[in-house]
Amino acid sequence: MASTNDVVQNYQSMFAYRYTTEDKEYQKYLQSSANPPPIIEDWMNREPSAPSVSEILQKYENKFAHRFTSEDEEYQKYVQRPADPPPLLEDWRNRSGGNRRYRDRAPYSPKHLSQYICT
Repeated sequence: MASTNDVVQNYQSMFAYRYTTEDKEYQKYLQSSANPPPIIEDWMNREPSAPSVSEILQKYENKFAHRFTSEDEEYQKYVQRPADPPPLLEDWRNRSGGNRRYRDRAPYSPKHLSQYICT
């Protein structure tokens, strides 16, 4: 296995030419034109195909201008309908009453445990 010094020297020799006149890829990049490719250029100069946000907002404002007003037939039908009767609620509390309202009524309370313990 190679030592750390060998690895470092190997990397230094591999990348010593990067970003110099010997680096063909870098030189090609430097000599390329600053103009974007035609596809990007066409994309930047084209007219937007989607409507703008203000156009969309205006469309929805016109569509819902009379919503929840006297001109909204569906809403007026809902407002003028008879009121629903109140729901019937049966007695929701249990029948135990007294001060045991929120306590556990299982037979495993401490005073009943003695009958389950074998001695």
